[in-house]
Amino acid sequence: MHDRCYAAFLFDELEEYDEAIAELDAVLAQSPENYVALNNRGVMFWEIGRVDQAERDLRTACAFATGDALPHENMGSFFKGRGERDLAIASYQRAIAISPDRSTARAGLAGLLSTD
Repeated sequence: MHDRCYAAFLFDELEEYDEAIAELDAVLAQSPENYVALNNRGVMFWEIGRVDQAERDLRTACAFATGDALPHENMGSFFKGRGERDLAIASYQRAIAISPDRSTARAGLAGLLSTD
């Protein structure tokens, strides 16, 4: 399973999204609660403009990733990019609550709060 995650990462770096998503689909077929694969696939869907699938995967990743800030940070960035300020703030705050030193989440949150 780890080999497929690494392969997906490599395909992502090469911007071969169909191959990357296929590798993550295989991981998720065996382990549907694998929040790392869900998070990564969600980000890839977002990168290629499949926002409904991106949101679904990122939300699911966040539900399973109660102790990992990264999916919440990505969810915040996703919502920020869509102009959904309140949802972005809540996601960044969850990321920071899990890992107070998340500089990306802190920067994203600060940027949103400075527009008040």
